[in-house]
Amino acid sequence: SHRKQVEDALKASEARFRELLECLPELIWTSNPDGAFNYLSPQWVAYTGIPSDKQLGMGWAHQVHVDDRLKLTEQWQAGIRSGQPFKLEFRLRGANRHYRWFQTHASPIRDSNRTLVRWLGTSTDIDDQKQGETLRARLGAIVESSSDAIISKSLDGSIQTWNRSAEKMFGYTATEIIGRSVTILLPPTHRHEESEIVAQIKTGKQLQPFESIRMCKGGEHLDVSLTISPIKDANGSVIGISTIARDITAKKQAEESLDQQRRLIELSHDPIFAWDVERGIVQWNKGCEQLYGYSASEALGQPSHQLLRTRFLSSLPDIMALLEVKGEWTGQIFHRTKSGQELVVDSRWSMLKTAGGTLVLESNRDITQQRQSEDIILKKNKDLETLLYVTSHDLKEPLRSIESFSVLLQERYATRLDEKGQDFLRRIVRATQRLDQLLTDILDLSRAQRMDAPIHEVEAELLVQEVLRRLEIRIKQTGATITIHSPLPRFRVNTTWAIQGIYNLVTNALKFVPAGQHPDVEISAYSEVDAQGRQHDGLVVQDRGHGIPPDQQERIFELFKRAVGREIEGTGAGLAIVKQVAERHGGRAWMTSREGGGSNFFITFGGHTASE
Repeated sequence: SHRKQVEDALKASEARFRELLECLPELIWTSNPDGAFNYLSPQWVAYTGIPSDKQLGMGWAHQVHVDDRLKLTEQWQAGIRSGQPFKLEFRLRGANRHYRWFQTHASPIRDSNRTLVRWLGTSTDIDDQKQGETLRARLGAIVESSSDAIISKSLDGSIQTWNRSAEKMFGYTATEIIGRSVTILLPPTHRHEESEIVAQIKTGKQLQPFESIRMCKGGEHLDVSLTISPIKDANGSVIGISTIARDITAKKQAEESLDQQRRLIELSHDPIFAWDVERGIVQWNKGCEQLYGYSASEALGQPSHQLLRTRFLSSLPDIMALLEVKGEWTGQIFHRTKSGQELVVDSRWSMLKTAGGTLVLESNRDITQQRQSEDIILKKNKDLETLLYVTSHDLKEPLRSIESFSVLLQERYATRLDEKGQDFLRRIVRATQRLDQLLTDILDLSRAQRMDAPIHEVEAELLVQEVLRRLEIRIKQTGATITIHSPLPRFRVNTTWAIQGIYNLVTNALKFVPAGQHPDVEISAYSEVDAQGRQHDGLVVQDRGHGIPPDQQERIFELFKRAVGREIEGTGAGLAIVKQVAERHGGRAWMTSREGGGSNFFITFGGHTASE
């Protein structure tokens, strides 16, 4: 009877215990001393959606997230072995197939002899807490990694948080500034902003971003963009203020510089405008209004090439392709004004890539009158060249007669004249021959100015050999030594005139020799690279003659200008022809003094890039 009373009491106690457990919101379980579950509360079964009998023992572990099982098993076994209360966190799958985080507390139950008889555990849903911690960790990482200064402060202005970017921007460490008033960052002229900000924030509204000035630790002022928001508690009450500050000092300086440039462009008398490939003209200065006749309101938004009826000397796609590669283009184009007048302009384009698209700044210089003047000068030059050619050609006919009869007179009747008469006759013959040579040189110069464009690829060695063949008799008469330093380059030239230019240089070297000496002439390759990176190839002809004074070295390439007297034959046109030949090929001609005496005469023929 006593035993039955005890059993009934135990059953009643057990029932009350279970009723108590099953009233709790947590998931309750009990297990044997070895950790095998022998009871799961209805809350556990309802959450997992799996009958209790399929989860007893260690069956419940199948609902644990696969990534947590190994760690859970190790901690579970260690806790069971310890016999002491222990705590675990793991993700448990619910009836909806979603996992949530639970925190499990396991406590040992012992009898009067302190023998472990079971484990009692509670599993509390902490998923919202976990997500909150994750969110806070992410927000913390974002705040710390942000390039903007992120600051929080209480409503009384006391700084509470201070990220790394705030340290870099303002110069204060978190230790130095947390707890101090935010007014330490405000210049005296902007202190009023703080009370105005707090007053607006207390209403719960977020302020619109605005620009202001803040002060660094060293006293320097920064232009900043501020985003200010209220910090609210769970009840929606405003408990603080969040400030995001972005340093825009460089941006403001750039804007000021751009604004100054914009004003300068606007004030410029040269027509300067900017156009966008998609949006058309976006800027149109006073110079454009004056030149083209369109007001800014008429021009803005219009495609520039349509408005000005642009005519290109090369295709627009080719120009744009070059602009894409180099970022700029220069050339001559034709525009029409509002009144219909066609203008020629020297145009310079510069391309700027922006987030909003591709912007082209176009600056133009009206050269219409200049081109007209050049055309007139060109026509007059052509007329002059024609007159020079015709005059020289027509003068040669009577000159040949004078020369021929003078020579006949000298040969047949010179003995009938006294010494003075013979001297007069010799002078007439020499003057006639010199005039004939002068007219020949003038004709050559006229032809050189009208030469055809370079069309032949030819080895310089062949050009030099042809020159030496033509001068063979002269070389033998003077006993000259001619040295060719091979290899010589390859030129793209008008062969006839390239030979003429080299011929004149070698002839020049044969003439100018000190008395009693034989000409010593060397011909070598020459190459130079200009400021634009283009390579110019040519020749240098070196002699051991009298040399040319430095003040005469440029002058001798001018027509009829000589550095010697009449005792040396020549008309003063030979080097002028050399210069004309070089320039018509896109090269140049010049000379320098040679070390040890003599001169170096250079001629180049055009230029090319390394890849050409």
